[in-house]
Amino acid sequence: MDLYWNYILIENDTQAIKGKLQRFTNVEVDFNKFYLHQKTNETELIYQIHLDSHGKIGLDEKELVENLHVDTFEEIFQLRTIMHVNFYSTFIMVSTAFMVAHQRLLFIYDVLEGKVVKRIDFPADIVRLQRVEVRDGVFNILAILANGALCMMVNEDEEYMAPNDWRVDEDRKIKLSGTPVQFCGDIDTQKFLAMLARGEDNKLSLHAISQGSPVTISPAI
Repeated sequence: MDLYWNYILIENDTQAIKGKLQRFTNVEVDFNKFYLHQKTNETELIYQIHLDSHGKIGLDEKELVENLHVDTFEEIFQLRTIMHVNFYSTFIMVSTAFMVAHQRLLFIYDVLEGKVVKRIDFPADIVRLQRVEVRDGVFNILAILANGALCMMVNEDEEYMAPNDWRVDEDRKIKLSGTPVQFCGDIDTQKFLAMLARGEDNKLSLHAISQGSPVTISPAI
């Protein structure tokens, strides 16, 4: 591995540092650092070199990374985009079920089992998951889609809410007259959610979900 700065070779891993030969088997980079994978007969280590070192980039500037295991080294390629790409649009936790949405797909992860136990495919991208209290201590999950559809998810097991038992209630699907653009909910009781929707004519309408039931507060304006 050779290190260049402004097109000038400043170091390579065959040079000895403090009497030891530096050998690296792999290299990754994100927007802030170089990551170097060093493998010897005894150990495997990962080092980082900051890119904002103001001309001091070199192997003598490397730092040992304690919280990145060699088994996940290849994941740096995906992790470097996490702050720039909105891969998961929304997520929510209900009892022992962690729900996370990616485009049209909803994945339900059982935190006790440590695995995804269910996948639900919606007809449009999911823009928000909202916990809705339908009566004291009993919650449904509202999936708000980019096409204005509101899909209520219910769990027949109201006491334990087993992650695998969540399903879409086909009898409670609603369609707004437009695309949802803004939300405002009751954080404390979670009994009320207001939504602004923009129609094809660019006009806005105000809607609400109150204890699981839809209400149109204001027509298009």
